[in-house]
Amino acid sequence: MEIRKLTLENIRNYSELTIELSTGAHLFAGANAQGKTNLLEAVYLCATGRSARASFWQDAEVITWGQDTARVTAEFYSERRGDFTVEIDLARKQETDKSMPAGGAVKKLKINDVERMPKDLSGLTPLVLFMVEDLEIVRGEPQNRRNFMDVDLGVMSKSYTAAAQQYKTNLDQRNRLLKELRDRDGNTDDLWPWSQGVATAGARILDIRLRFIRNISALTRDIYQRLTNSSQEMVVEYVPGWTEADLNECNREDLHAILLLALEESVPDELRRGLTAAGPHRDDLRILVEGKDVRRYGSQGEGRTAALALRIAEFQLLTKMFEETPILMLDDILSELDGTRRAALLDAVASGGQTLLTTTDTDAYGLGDKDNVFKYEVINGSIIAR
Repeated sequence: MEIRKLTLENIRNYSELTIELSTGAHLFAGANAQGKTNLLEAVYLCATGRSARASFWQDAEVITWGQDTARVTAEFYSERRGDFTVEIDLARKQETDKSMPAGGAVKKLKINDVERMPKDLSGLTPLVLFMVEDLEIVRGEPQNRRNFMDVDLGVMSKSYTAAAQQYKTNLDQRNRLLKELRDRDGNTDDLWPWSQGVATAGARILDIRLRFIRNISALTRDIYQRLTNSSQEMVVEYVPGWTEADLNECNREDLHAILLLALEESVPDELRRGLTAAGPHRDDLRILVEGKDVRRYGSQGEGRTAALALRIAEFQLLTKMFEETPILMLDDILSELDGTRRAALLDAVASGGQTLLTTTDTDAYGLGDKDNVFKYEVINGSIIAR
């Protein structure tokens, strides 16, 4: 998978930009706040339909300050699908529009000039973005690890994207009804249809997540050992936050039954809180190295190495699933790693595909002296080939 041409109009600090890319490593160097990350964000937006940095429902953050509209167009090449184009248009929310939160934007997506939905990008463009913030996947809050699963699976699976949208709709409605029942002491039987909806979509999400984590964990063992040059084993476990049941051996019907029962049993507590207490929105991952929970007992170095292993495992899994090499984007991540881990990362992903790297060091890591490496200087929203 490659991006062949990228065109930006009013995206962050790029008023207008067109850049053509090819196979190999593309090294974008420049001082901070010049637009290096903005470039990767634009590619990510076309691949996934969402920003890698803007807050949820805050797409207007991507539009250049003082402008009302923006557009990003990417021409991709896939070994499986051939050439295709993705275009995303953004328009700031009007003050009179009450249908979306403040800071939102109207988003229109076209694939090959045909209007489509963001969910149609699922399974289309395999891409891995590794940002400095990702080093907190392991040691940060559970939401970070849920986002890791949701974003990855959104890229991989249309089925997951559809289930996630269905789950959110039913969860929002159930939470709204819980608040109403709490305030007016209504009939809890009214919760049943929404509980069924949460359980049905939730079981699909759990089934896909559990298989994904089993696949990731099988890869991280060897990856962690290579990154640390040791025999230590890293294991990833799925941890439901609402049941003591072992979900790993459950099929989808079992998962539905377990989740529906948990929802029924949680109603008294949920009425007090006005929130649904059971479901995949409460779940987490446990990262173990030699049986030790890295989040609770690991050093900062162990946490960073584990996060790096997760991203490399993601890259390898996407390569296997899509039967082609994903686009890899590294946003100034190499500067955060020591020499051993930096070399291991580059070695793990040196597969002849397309890599986009940002750095503040023009001669970073000796990459500029290697074959098939293209260097650029990024200066205040302009890109100059070197």
